[in-house]
Amino acid sequence: MNVTRNFLLRRRIDHWVLFGGAVAQAVRNGFSALATFAFSCIGFYLWAGRHRSVRPLCSPYHWLALCYVAWSCGLILLRSEHPLHDRQMSYSLLCGFFAFCGAGMVLIADPLRSFVLGSRVGVVVAFAIGLGYALFEPIRQGMGGNEAVFAFTAAISTLTAAIPLKAPPRWAPNGPYYLIAGSLAVLFSETRAVFVPLLLAAFVEIGWTFLTRPGRFKSIALLATAAGIAVLVVAMPVMRDSLYARLYPLIDYTLPDQATADQNVLSQSDMVRAYLWSGAVKVIAAHPIVGVGSEAKMREIIAAQPSPAERPILEAFIHTHNAVLDELLNDGAVGLIIMIGLFGSIAKYLWAGCANNAERRNLLYFLLISLSYGMFHNPLLHEMTIATIFLYLGVLHATAARRRRRRRIGLPVSTAETSPLPA
Repeated sequence: MNVTRNFLLRRRIDHWVLFGGAVAQAVRNGFSALATFAFSCIGFYLWAGRHRSVRPLCSPYHWLALCYVAWSCGLILLRSEHPLHDRQMSYSLLCGFFAFCGAGMVLIADPLRSFVLGSRVGVVVAFAIGLGYALFEPIRQGMGGNEAVFAFTAAISTLTAAIPLKAPPRWAPNGPYYLIAGSLAVLFSETRAVFVPLLLAAFVEIGWTFLTRPGRFKSIALLATAAGIAVLVVAMPVMRDSLYARLYPLIDYTLPDQATADQNVLSQSDMVRAYLWSGAVKVIAAHPIVGVGSEAKMREIIAAQPSPAERPILEAFIHTHNAVLDELLNDGAVGLIIMIGLFGSIAKYLWAGCANNAERRNLLYFLLISLSYGMFHNPLLHEMTIATIFLYLGVLHATAARRRRRRRIGLPVSTAETSPLPA
């Protein structure tokens, strides 16, 4: 009786937890990580108990997640005198545990709908907060934390908000409007590795809307209105000066041969990354199979610098600002192969489970932004970005599993599932 009551209660609240997690993700609030953790607990319990609800899910994805945890944490236990003090231990555990997030959404009728609607609300809130800061306190924005982390979480929320829904509510219609608002919110963070691919996605989707919906004048008019508002916001004097300061380094970054006075800061950033990456390559070449571990990697990189003058510059850094190099340093080629297999298996499963080309394009944008961010930062070395990646994949995983189940029993996947969210 208590179990039945628990299930009935969760059927009423789980979709709101996911909705709230989506809103929180866009503004870099910790509730999104908490929601991901809660669904992962449920999912791991169901997977370990071999519940029938997990049978349509991607089994290699879960097994490779456990293999990664075993390999990464095993190396840490062998290398470290104080493994509990090694931050890589917690990051590796989160990567493996959060992979079960999708399995925990079994009681949500339509997880994709809840996640998309929450993301649409969150993106609008993120844009409003960012615009307020830009007008009255023009600083690089990170919603109270790391600016690059906020840019990544807001960008993934922006992509999610752009996924079309069947019969969306009037207060959150389909369309690329959220890409415009989200791109501006990410621009306020000045994170180039995220803003450039997100802007590319926005241009593609806006162009696709004009090409494929020529007869829907209402949608095009709304889109033109949203674009006009964005232009007016950018044209405001305070915003123009602020955005110029943000965009000008982008131009210098793209054209580094320009001799400008403002290039000093940018050159310092490029120089530090060059030192980190060149030192990492030398260390990896000496330890290609298992790496050197997260505790020793920076010591090895600093020691590998040819000039003593370069070494003090790198002492403040704890990773190489490159996901591939970090993984090779932490867990070696074996760890990188497991990680590629982990994300490759779920990407193949999700691609086959997409209901339309819009979802496939969205998955490609997600991979592009994750790759771009990973080349200059590391999304697997922060709990918020880890939660963002696996919550997005988890929602799509749960949705694809439901569609597979519907095909198996002969129902069309396009049939709208009942959702308790208001329409």
